[in-house]
Amino acid sequence: MRSQMGIRLSFRVREQRDVDLILGQGMLKAGWHAHRLDAPGKFPISAPEHDVP
Repeated sequence: MRSQMGIRLSFRVREQRDVDLILGQGMLKAGWHAHRLDAPGKFPISAPEHDVP
């Protein structure tokens, strides 16, 4: 189901292992450190024209 969605939304990621579970395998190593977002309103954006979180 994840591959069919253009948008992925997670309200809270507390552990590193959850990053790959929600965003896809290898995303943590690619620089997507969603478990480090520590304030309301912070989020990484992924778009075709941006290759860095």
